[in-house]
Amino acid sequence: MKSITAILAAAFLATGVQDIKSIISASRNQVEWLIVEFDTCATDIFVALKESYGYLTKNGLGEGRV
Repeated sequence: MKSITAILAAAFLATGVQDIKSIISASRNQVEWLIVEFDTCATDIFVALKESYGYLTKNGLGEGRV
């Protein structure tokens, strides 16, 4: 059985099983900030951050400079 760290480390934002769009949409009026944090990452951490940031901004889920 894989550890939870190994499972989470393998996926960046929106590449796992969670419906990120629905989660963020449901909390839109409840939160001010969206923070992407990785304790571990199976890929280059900067690639994972870039992909996660791009997913949030390109899908209108977060604001930022793309």
